[in-house]
Amino acid sequence: MAVSVRSWNRGADLTMQAQGPEKPPAGGQPATVRRSPPGRKLPVWKKALFGLVVTGLFFAGLELLLGLCGVRPLLYSEDPFVGFESNIPLFVEQAGSDGRAVLATARNKLEWFNAQQFPRHKGANTYRIFCLGGSTTYGRPYTDPTSFCGWLRELLPAADPSRNWEVINAGGISYASYRAAVVMEELTGYEPDLFIVYSGHNEFLERRTYRELLATPSVVSKVVSRLGRTRSYTALKRVLEVVAKEGGGREDGRFLLPGKWTRFCGTPSGRPRTLVTTPCGRRSSSTTG
Repeated sequence: MAVSVRSWNRGADLTMQAQGPEKPPAGGQPATVRRSPPGRKLPVWKKALFGLVVTGLFFAGLELLLGLCGVRPLLYSEDPFVGFESNIPLFVEQAGSDGRAVLATARNKLEWFNAQQFPRHKGANTYRIFCLGGSTTYGRPYTDPTSFCGWLRELLPAADPSRNWEVINAGGISYASYRAAVVMEELTGYEPDLFIVYSGHNEFLERRTYRELLATPSVVSKVVSRLGRTRSYTALKRVLEVVAKEGGGREDGRFLLPGKWTRFCGTPSGRPRTLVTTPCGRRSSSTTG
């Protein structure tokens, strides 16, 4: 004889049998089986997490593919904010010829600055001088060896051979005091002993030339500068530049001096004339090729 105890708990029935199989109910009809209610939906946070993981994997794969295709991040070769953003440094750390850490001019700054290199950690009895300013400090229409920084580098050891003199040229073409101040903030972390600032020639140029850039909110600039470290953003930017065919004082998405100032004060490559401004405000132009 079978003894059945039937209890309903959340739609499921539990059966305990003492012996033998349970007999079907009277009338020979099979018992109705109740199904469990459908499962709950995934919480919103799990869906969001899943979406983030999928998106992250997609962009990671895209970065890998673009890297294999030879696409380099935008900040590898250029500075889209031409020195106004402090999170794009002028000097980057790398290994020197002797294996020691040195600071060298970043590749994306070489359009505006001389190539310079100095030890990451200042040696004993070393006096380190940084020179800041615009084209005059840079050495235009030539380069660092003919600048006043180059002359200091040659003359100081002769004047006082007891010290190890380091003179680093941090003058940028068309730089005014606004951007020179950003450079100085970075240089304070490199154990300076003296700053020489030779500025005042380009103060009117930055407000005139970089008006659009200066109007960009700081948050947007910082986000874009970080996106510039990715290959995905770089590829998208290049495509948009080709489609838009930007003009009017900008080439390849970079801010350049418009009109006659591009002709006179432009970058070192391919400019027919150079404007040299002296401290007293006189201007003279020279033909360079």
